[in-house]
Amino acid sequence: MVIKILYVADTAPPKKDGVVRFMLETYKRLNSEKFEVSFLLPKIEGAEKIARTMNLNVTFVPVRRFTVATYPPAIPKSKIIKEVIENTDVVFINSIAPLGGSALTYANKIGKPVVEFVHSLEWEHFAYATKFPDKYAKVLKPIVRRAYNKSNVLVVANKGIKNSLKTMKLTPKIEVTSLGVDQKKFCFDRIKRVYLRRELKLTNSFVIGYQGRLSREKNIKLLAETFDKINQKIPNSKLIIVGDGLEKKYLKNPNILHIGFVDNPEDYLQVMDMFVLPSMTETTALALMEAMSTGLPCIATNVGAIPSYLKHRFNGILLNKEKLDSTVLEYAILKLYKDARLRKKLGDNAANTIGTAYSWDKTTTHLENIFEEVLNK
Repeated sequence: MVIKILYVADTAPPKKDGVVRFMLETYKRLNSEKFEVSFLLPKIEGAEKIARTMNLNVTFVPVRRFTVATYPPAIPKSKIIKEVIENTDVVFINSIAPLGGSALTYANKIGKPVVEFVHSLEWEHFAYATKFPDKYAKVLKPIVRRAYNKSNVLVVANKGIKNSLKTMKLTPKIEVTSLGVDQKKFCFDRIKRVYLRRELKLTNSFVIGYQGRLSREKNIKLLAETFDKINQKIPNSKLIIVGDGLEKKYLKNPNILHIGFVDNPEDYLQVMDMFVLPSMTETTALALMEAMSTGLPCIATNVGAIPSYLKHRFNGILLNKEKLDSTVLEYAILKLYKDARLRKKLGDNAANTIGTAYSWDKTTTHLENIFEEVLNK
């Protein structure tokens, strides 16, 4: 019997965020003889064209005319949601924003099995979209807890997040499934590095890099402020930012190269000498894993799953989120700048860490087992 899986999310291609990449990477690897996949997604600009190009079976819902952190909220039309959920076997939720939350509620109502991948600690993620994240996180956490309890299985990226969720006394089973990295794409390429650095006029520059959304929780303001100080001490330094979002307003230094969203982030990782991710909240931090797979020495905060794979002074520099400021971040960057041997050691160990344990094939195989298990209960 072919199992019908419905992927539901409040984001969609052409967005380049981690949820979109996760859905597409796992979708294309699911065993087509066992699983038939469809999508329920918001009709953001360009989404229909991408769906046709990629031959995706997508049902779209309309979106609002305004945006929240560059995302137009979905309008969860109940007729559309009911029709697609009644015609599926397993509902796979990838967010609990308007569309994901509505799909979750209806699936729960009619007894359809639900698997939810916790891509971010939603109460923190939503809270950091406000000016008072600590205050709103406390308000949102019990709301998120009620939503989590409507799922049959919660899937998380590591044991640390599983332990965090356990403190919420949730009823669903919690499965740990590490995310993967396409190691054929995200690997060091010396020829490409030389060519692209020449093309971007970075041949004689020391390049600090970031790749991902430019949103409040990513701490872009701190990164930009720190680079202003670094740039005075390292005159040939450049900061390359791959990604887009509202926090781009802080990228004022003329030595910051803002690329925007691209389809080939792996190419821009090649030009970097180090990668910095000063986030205040994460779950897996897929962009960090990709940078490590490329062999970059990385600096990141001890949030989400990051400490489970980035070990301080072994394959990266791990900073305490609670003590993070521009002085601490500046010290870490200067430390790596001055010590080429340490950069080489951290970069080599980072690539080995990701290459040994993290692949999309492993992720997808585990998901297949979860889908079959939840349907057969």
